[in-house]
Amino acid sequence: MGQAEMALPTPEQKTIEVKIDILGVLDLERKEASFQAAIEASSLMAFKMYGDCAFLVSWGGRPDMALAIGGFHPKFTPPPPSSIFADLRRMSLVVNYGPLIELGCTGYLAVTPNSLQFGAQVHLFVGISELDVGIKGHFGFDTLFIFSPFSFEFSVCAGMTITAMDITLTEISVEFTLSGPKPWNAYGKAVFKILFWDVDANFNITWGESRPATRPLIDPWDEFKEALAAPGGWGTSLPPRWTMVESLASLEEEGADSTQVVHPLSMLELRQNVLPLNINLEKFGNASITGHDRFEITAVTSGGSANRLHCEFLMEYMARSQFENRNMEQMLSDPSFEMMDIGILTSSSTAVLLGTGNTLHFEQSIAEYDSVILVNDETREPAPERGSSDWIAARVLTEEYARTRAHRRRGTGNRFLDAIRGRFTAARGPSSFQPLTPSAGNGRSPSPAAVNVSQDGYRVVNASDLTTATLDPSIGSINRGLTKVGADQSRLAQLALDSSRDLIVVAEYEITYYEDIT
Repeated sequence: MGQAEMALPTPEQKTIEVKIDILGVLDLERKEASFQAAIEASSLMAFKMYGDCAFLVSWGGRPDMALAIGGFHPKFTPPPPSSIFADLRRMSLVVNYGPLIELGCTGYLAVTPNSLQFGAQVHLFVGISELDVGIKGHFGFDTLFIFSPFSFEFSVCAGMTITAMDITLTEISVEFTLSGPKPWNAYGKAVFKILFWDVDANFNITWGESRPATRPLIDPWDEFKEALAAPGGWGTSLPPRWTMVESLASLEEEGADSTQVVHPLSMLELRQNVLPLNINLEKFGNASITGHDRFEITAVTSGGSANRLHCEFLMEYMARSQFENRNMEQMLSDPSFEMMDIGILTSSSTAVLLGTGNTLHFEQSIAEYDSVILVNDETREPAPERGSSDWIAARVLTEEYARTRAHRRRGTGNRFLDAIRGRFTAARGPSSFQPLTPSAGNGRSPSPAAVNVSQDGYRVVNASDLTTATLDPSIGSINRGLTKVGADQSRLAQLALDSSRDLIVVAEYEITYYEDIT
């Protein structure tokens, strides 16, 4: 937080004076940085100057960027958060020539990941403002470029009004908008008014190809298949609230770059950023789709088709306009990125049957380990159990030894070992190893979190009472926990089958409390 001042050419003879209030925030936890500035009490050649600016960049779960100098295009929905981008004042300059002439100029410039916006307005008043007698005139333009798919809109307006004592004597106004390029569209309106008689004219002309400019037809399957086969798409993560205190040594053998080392308690995950899963694709970038237009991962098996692993979908932010045909109004109101399914997360790898499958090869290895007890910040003590063994068994032995030492120092004897033996069962031998089985309520798995935070899910509901709508089986039986895009598509598909129904899409937290949402 701070303030900056500038005076040119010198503080004593200042033709330009600028005072800016500044607020900058760097939030590493939310992975977000923002900058806000307000120009106050500033002047250009003794004429008043003011306006607001804002900048936001986030690089976490929801990547986004926006820069606004004087606000956004009138049709554009400012991105969140509203505390930064809502109600930004235009960059303004007010010029007064005596008590009878007032000239005002405003402008703005904004940049988002998929748009460029700029515009300006000029207002002129000649007369006596206290009596509302005089001539008012205005001229302005607004320009909006959408990068993907490319389109633009340019609008201009001009007008003049003569008033006397709140009575409009004469009014002339012209509005014109041009958009394109495929198709081109021009529409406008002209108004001429004298006292109680007025004439207006409207026009709306469209020409050129109505099909948006696209690349040749492509099938996304090839790129999607390459993403699934890429080694970087496969990874592991520990279950929620588990921590990893071990470090796995790197593989030093030929072909190790393509080998995925899975931690014994890890969950295997597959990610790709080529396209979203579980929605109907209408386009792929700027290209129309031929062939495959929907991609789903329906099951993951290990050691044979009979052993199906439990899976959950991984979600990340993607640009909706890259995969759906959106009109100008929709693109302006849509957020830059929306959560979509992009991969899967399997159950813990201890449930994977190791062996050879049809497409993947898993190899079981008995890991060599060294265990070290950290007595304090400066003292390390080797654990007695060393050599080659199963990881979980080795970890239990290490924990037993470390905690037993701590309890013995307090005079508690072997009560910890007795508790451990009563709480867990584990085969110590490598050949007969089984995963640890926690007894009810006393396992090694972490206790449930006091607060669980999950991504917003959406449903198609009946507009009259917000109850979950029953969808046609051809659309899908699941109508809960959908992404916003998936719910929108399900609603449109159902209305195509039965247009008499009144359906809307809402976030699940908005549904009435008595409905089952589990």
